[in-house]
Amino acid sequence: MILKARAYALCRECGDAVKKLEELAGERDPEVSSEALYRLSRRLLYSGRYQEAAEKFAEAARLRPSGESSNDALDMAILIKRGMRSGDSRVLNMIASASQLEAEGRPGMAADTLSLIADKYPGSPLVPYAVLWSSRLKIAVGREGEAERELEAMSEDYPNSIYAPRGMELLAGIIEAGRPEEALELLRTVINRYPSDPYLDRVRRKYMQLAKQLERPEVEQEGANMESVLLEKAPLIAVYAPPNKQPWDDAVMMALEYADIPYDQIYDGDVLGRSIMKYDWIHLHHEDFTGQYGKFYASYRNSEWYVKQQILFEKIAASLGYQKVSEEKKAVAEVIREYVRNGGFLFAMCSACDSFDIALAARGVDIVPSEYDHDGIDPGYSEKLDFSRCFAFENFSLITDPYVYEY
Repeated sequence: MILKARAYALCRECGDAVKKLEELAGERDPEVSSEALYRLSRRLLYSGRYQEAAEKFAEAARLRPSGESSNDALDMAILIKRGMRSGDSRVLNMIASASQLEAEGRPGMAADTLSLIADKYPGSPLVPYAVLWSSRLKIAVGREGEAERELEAMSEDYPNSIYAPRGMELLAGIIEAGRPEEALELLRTVINRYPSDPYLDRVRRKYMQLAKQLERPEVEQEGANMESVLLEKAPLIAVYAPPNKQPWDDAVMMALEYADIPYDQIYDGDVLGRSIMKYDWIHLHHEDFTGQYGKFYASYRNSEWYVKQQILFEKIAASLGYQKVSEEKKAVAEVIREYVRNGGFLFAMCSACDSFDIALAARGVDIVPSEYDHDGIDPGYSEKLDFSRCFAFENFSLITDPYVYEY
């Protein structure tokens, strides 16, 4: 299926390629559907349908929010939207051309096309990413010298770009073999200059590994060695996840199991039974605390896995004394809120982040359309939301349309 998606993305003579990719995007297997969405996005990019491409890239990144393809999808969504806002249609056309050349196995020509962007349109906000992309391709085809010069210019000309630290990290990798001390200082600069960069942990690891190779004293200094962490006590960990979760569903559970860190899997009955209060640290799975099943209604309501999941969640709610899943989930959110107020540590990912605050704000208010809980939304629901009960968000507006994949 994944190979089919890649083939449709490249086929110039497949008139129904977009339709075929859209069909594959509806597959139950998340790897197939995310790959199809990613390839569909590129197909739309090649044809100049930039708005649609940006939306599909963003959707692909949300569907499978980890891995290199996800990072690339998110970068492309941001890149296209920036280009559209700034009116850089000619630059977007060159990026689309480079993307297709790379997909067709011509990375050198793709890199040259991207390099032209910096030469012809130096004022474009898309230049830093174009340089970063071009440099990666040039490294792949053995043109490290050109990549080094482009990245050095990028770090000097665009120091405030979100791609600047990644460019400096890439540059350090190029010069590490011949000029390790210079590479080490470059990595140190990234750490000090961009403390909020999302890839900083990776940069720190590279820095410490290189420092160790060079026998630099910082790797022996207490508090500076990032390969060791002093724990005063081993925390008691629980992962809140449904009984039907798949092994690949949760990166945190996979990491805990890989590292042989013990944890308990808990769900709604455990929370409402208040046994969660004994844990030091709780991780929330991809949960929807609004009771809307992740808002996948538009795409998956007829899929077997979706139907089974809805039946399972309704049975769990009924067994706990609730008529609706949405009301049961709000009750669960309330107990978790109390757990945090009592000093518990909470980590949430994916839909658990925003849906948790929505559930807290909507206590006593029906915000769920009939497609999910078989009755209507409360009139004037938006005026009844209590944002003071939220952890992180406030003054938000809800999207109650079940056909829109957004809260």
